[in-house]
Amino acid sequence: MSTDGYSFTMVAEMEIHERRAMLASSPNPDRSLDYISVLSGQLSPQPDMAPHDVRLRYVPGSFILHPDAWQRYLAAIGSMTWDSMELMAVTMVGDTNDHLVPRWIEISLSSVRAGADMQVIVDEREPGWNNENILARLDSF
Repeated sequence: MSTDGYSFTMVAEMEIHERRAMLASSPNPDRSLDYISVLSGQLSPQPDMAPHDVRLRYVPGSFILHPDAWQRYLAAIGSMTWDSMELMAVTMVGDTNDHLVPRWIEISLSSVRAGADMQVIVDEREPGWNNENILARLDSF
């Protein structure tokens, strides 16, 4: 076990297709518009660790995520063992990006551990997509 409370276990505890199957979605009601969708929640990666606040922000492309599916997904992610918050965030971006095919997506994880604040932010965007007006508004979300 590492000294930071995460154990060194592969992400393969739950197969990729099992995790991604939890992410139920619906078609984007208007693909001609760029808008920001935000879902948040909490997860506890291990019983002896502080909860992690999780925020998903995305500009929908093909699909929008169902909020109840997001909560089920967080519960599944929280039941797994992770090497680091970074690995958890990268995995979550990969899963949601693959399922939703958004124009832009960001996962933010934050936690207080050993008296120190830690935050990991991972984002990805569709090649060629750039809407500076939308991205400039992100601070308000």
